Amino acid sequence: STEADVRGLFGEPKTVEIGADGTRTMHYPRQPEGYANYVMVIGADGKLASLRQLLNPDNFARIQPGMERAEVLRILGPFARERRFDLKNETLVEWRYREGQEARLFGVTFDAGGKVIATATVADQREVDPAR
Repeated sequence: STEADVRGLFGEPKTVEIGADGTRTMHYPRQPEGYANYVMVIGADGKLASLRQLLNPDNFARIQPGMERAEVLRILGPFARERRFDLKNETLVEWRYREGQEARLFGVTFDAGGKVIATATVADQREVDPAR
């Protein structure tokens, strides 16, 4: 596939990073309502070199206590929602994804300094209780 093919199928990317070697990394986040964050690399020859879905078990396993928020966002891409818990001085950031046919949320809790203190995976309540 060419870059034109990718753009024809996925539309305009949210961001494009141009590498020193002529590669173009195109970001296609589908959050907050979708279940994926795609990254596609177009080689210097103009052809699709790789396509990655960032929201996967391998990337979730990379998120460890003490990591900085910016590093988590580089690994997982844009998130679906963010909630503050002022009494605990914590922030929960969640990504929607699918595990087979099941809609799930992967959550990362950050302390006041923006460091990971916990992760969790739960069912996406929008599909369990559509009224939510």
